[in-house]
Amino acid sequence: MKTLARRLVHFFWSSSLRRRLVVGITLTHAVLMSLFIADSYRHQRDFVHAAAKEQALALARALAASSTPWVLANDSEGLAETLSGVRASPDVEAVMVLDPQLRVLAHQDPARVGAWLTDAHSRALLEPRSAAAHLLDTDGPVLDAVAPIVTGAGRTVGWARVRLGQERAAQTLVHLSRVGSLYLLLAIGLGGALAWLLAREVTADLRSLVGFAERVRAGEGTHNEVHRADELGRLATALNETMDTLLSQKRASDGLRAELQRREEHLERALTSANACLWEFSLDTQQATVWVRGSGGLGLPGERTREGARGDGASWLERIHPEDRPLLEKWVTTLRERAGANFADDVRLQHVDGRWLTFEVRGSLLTSESGSTLAGTLVDVTEARRREEDAAGLQRRLLEAQKMEALGRLAGGVAHDFNNMLAAIQAHADLARHEASSPQQREDLDTIIQAAQRAAGIAAQVLAFGRGSVVEPGAVEVGPVAREVTRLLEPTLKGLTLEVKDPGAPLWARSERSGLVQVLLNLCVNARDHQRHGRVTLELAEATAQGACASCRQPVTGQHVRLSVIDEGPGISADVLGRIFEPFFTTRRETGGSGMGLAVVHGLVHGWQGHVQVESRAGRTAFHVWLPVAEAPPQPVRAPTAAVAKADGPLVLVVDDEPMVGKSLARVLRREGCSVVVADGVAAALGLDAPWAAVVTDYSMGDGTGLDLAKALRARGFRAPIVLMTGDPTVVPESADVDALLGKPLDLELLKQALRLTFPAKTG
Repeated sequence: MKTLARRLVHFFWSSSLRRRLVVGITLTHAVLMSLFIADSYRHQRDFVHAAAKEQALALARALAASSTPWVLANDSEGLAETLSGVRASPDVEAVMVLDPQLRVLAHQDPARVGAWLTDAHSRALLEPRSAAAHLLDTDGPVLDAVAPIVTGAGRTVGWARVRLGQERAAQTLVHLSRVGSLYLLLAIGLGGALAWLLAREVTADLRSLVGFAERVRAGEGTHNEVHRADELGRLATALNETMDTLLSQKRASDGLRAELQRREEHLERALTSANACLWEFSLDTQQATVWVRGSGGLGLPGERTREGARGDGASWLERIHPEDRPLLEKWVTTLRERAGANFADDVRLQHVDGRWLTFEVRGSLLTSESGSTLAGTLVDVTEARRREEDAAGLQRRLLEAQKMEALGRLAGGVAHDFNNMLAAIQAHADLARHEASSPQQREDLDTIIQAAQRAAGIAAQVLAFGRGSVVEPGAVEVGPVAREVTRLLEPTLKGLTLEVKDPGAPLWARSERSGLVQVLLNLCVNARDHQRHGRVTLELAEATAQGACASCRQPVTGQHVRLSVIDEGPGISADVLGRIFEPFFTTRRETGGSGMGLAVVHGLVHGWQGHVQVESRAGRTAFHVWLPVAEAPPQPVRAPTAAVAKADGPLVLVVDDEPMVGKSLARVLRREGCSVVVADGVAAALGLDAPWAAVVTDYSMGDGTGLDLAKALRARGFRAPIVLMTGDPTVVPESADVDALLGKPLDLELLKQALRLTFPAKTG
């Protein structure tokens, strides 16, 4: 039975919807109608039974009421007639009257009159609770009803008993069951028919919707044709609206997909043109992936595929430069603590061929249900950073050039005033030397003149360095310069020993004396400050150079004059050694170091076409200055001192806005036999009108320059010699219309030579 039931259930649920609707509705209708008819039959049966019971009791009560006078009168005939009337009622099978002791007073069967009733049902009448009319037996096919015969005083004088058969009630119930079964069958038939019609109506449109769904799945249909006012119609309308929405979304999705594909292509081209890479690193699985586009990348297998180059965190960490690994750890910590934070920095990664490449790394932390991931881009900026460093170097050099230009302007102003004072000192010392009476006085004045000349050289060198140029080099004997530097530094050695190693033979190098003094002073001062005790050696030699310059990195070869400054200090560290020639870089800023000493050495030495090499280790640091070898110049022949000429000699105009300089030059020229007029500026000189034999003028003055004066004089037709004095000869163009250009402070011998060429008869 269970297997059959399971098969029926399976058949029912595997059938079509229409069959299930028909069967389900029919079964439901049949069950409900069966329950209804069964309930109606039960109620009809109960009603028939109740009516039969009430009829039996009513007959018993009627018999008791009509029998009362006859029982009191003890009239048997009257009781017989009363029984006959009751016996005529339908379904009455027996009727009798009993006295209180259950003796038969009257019976439809006269033979039983006077008999005593002893059955169990009859004996129950003797109990006190049986004083009312009631049924003695309700279970059998006959209803046995009794009613007390009561006098007016309430005394029971007997019992009226009626036995009523139930054949008609049974027939009525059979009839009711037959009719109920007929109605049940009719209800099942009508319910099945109605269920079939309803299922057909509903499933017809359902089949239409199923066909519509199949067409949609096949891509052939977009709307259904079901139009109803009920729920199925609303479902069909909702399906059509859903299809419209889906079609609209599909069109939008197709557009988005096309736009996404276009943007992916643009992104691919952009990444390719930018040599950019995409990367991600899972903080949960510790797996990293890189996708490379363009010509960049690290040369890893699979980095240009769709899957990318994969590896664990440890293998990727090995490719990161050790100095940059703490930076990554800092990133990860920061991103974990700050949601939405981004990072961007340069990181060095190692290519598979061993090269270290610089990548600009950008990324952020992405958090989802699947975990936390770092993701971003990698751009190879190795060449860009190199170009930026070159540009930064150019910018630094530009700033230094601007600083040097500002320093040059300052030095020009200072050198101008300083040269004026030195010119006055030198001129007056020269005058005093000619008038000195003792050799000691002339020796002292010669010392003053040499010191003034040396100071003038230093001022000129400061001016030349500030302007980014150097004084025109010549042949300089380096031995006397080294010994002069030794004498200058001797008072400041403080326990150190300064030794000069000179080969004995004169060494001539292409340089400039004042600048060479400055170079050796700077190197010796650095060596002195580099050690507290020990020896500083200044070694001179002519040797063959090898290797590269420590400042310009150019190769140094060939025969040179080498000036070496060697100390016994702790040496120079590698990181400092690469920067020692940078302007303003110093390791002794707290002790007053300016960082210009070695920068000046670099500028001066390279201006003479020389180079510098450095050797440094613990206990020995050596700076080697390599200068080109120069020919020894011919010894100058000093002209004898001329006698003072008469005041009626050639008329010379001296123009200088510094009174001391003009006065001293006037005395020198008068001593040489010239008549001299002094003017304190361009305007004053042009205001004088005389037959000048020569004009000696300063270059820079308050109201103009010596060139302005020369142009004005030439414009007036002045053809006599013009001698121009300046502290910086480089500012005078070669096209200047002057006959002689002399440095300031003046070399008096050069001035006198220039005047002799102009006036040989008077100044010789």
